[in-house]
Amino acid sequence: MPLPAPPPTPLKSTDRFIFVDGAIGSHELCPHLIAAGYPARITPLEFGDFVWEGEGPGGTVHCAIERKNIADMLNSLVTGRFSGHQLPGLTRTYDYCWLFLEGEFRAGEYGTLEYLYKDRWQSQQAGMRPMLYRDFRSYLTSLEICTKLKVRQTKSPSDTVEQIGSLFRWWQKPWKDHKSFQGFHTTSPEYVDLDKPSFMRRVVKEIDGIGWDRSYAVEREFGDVMTMVMASEKEWMAIDGIGKKLATNAVKQLRGEK
Repeated sequence: MPLPAPPPTPLKSTDRFIFVDGAIGSHELCPHLIAAGYPARITPLEFGDFVWEGEGPGGTVHCAIERKNIADMLNSLVTGRFSGHQLPGLTRTYDYCWLFLEGEFRAGEYGTLEYLYKDRWQSQQAGMRPMLYRDFRSYLTSLEICTKLKVRQTKSPSDTVEQIGSLFRWWQKPWKDHKSFQGFHTTSPEYVDLDKPSFMRRVVKEIDGIGWDRSYAVEREFGDVMTMVMASEKEWMAIDGIGKKLATNAVKQLRGEK
């Protein structure tokens, strides 16, 4: 049964490709990525199932996804194949790496690990004893905390396609354009960011029409609050994105005239 795919959304001809490994477990998703509007092509890959270039903080970066179903991942854990070979290869070769676990698993009776296979819940052995759910979760946590590998769970091949495409599109945006994690709470002066904003930016963002998006440019132009308060409309208009109306408004607010 073919995977459901959203209407194709063509990308610009200058956009990069998602390179898909030609082995089983990877190549069958290539046509579905293309049907969903992503520029994918099959090529042999030594490590990773899906690889692309993206825009990082210092220029071009290389990203990779390793796709495994739950049963294969569990077998890799028992044999050490993933940790001993694939994991080192991924983390050495690429700047950003993900492990996509495809399928569903749960804690069964007595805390054992069970995974869904062909509509039936199956248990997994770890040598001579059943594998425990907590042990598997602990292993995944160790992968995320102790290595640069990030773990995601997908429910189905179609979900995997959607998440691959979402990651790929995210990495095609310039690094400085990722601002969705930034923003002031509407009822609190506290700013939610990875870094604490400067005092000046917290002042600037309160000026009507300036806000957070332009606060960095204002800080870069004036440097400190006193210089900003004393600045003329002409000096405000020298800042990219601030015209006469915003400049007049800013000067009046800072000088208590509005």
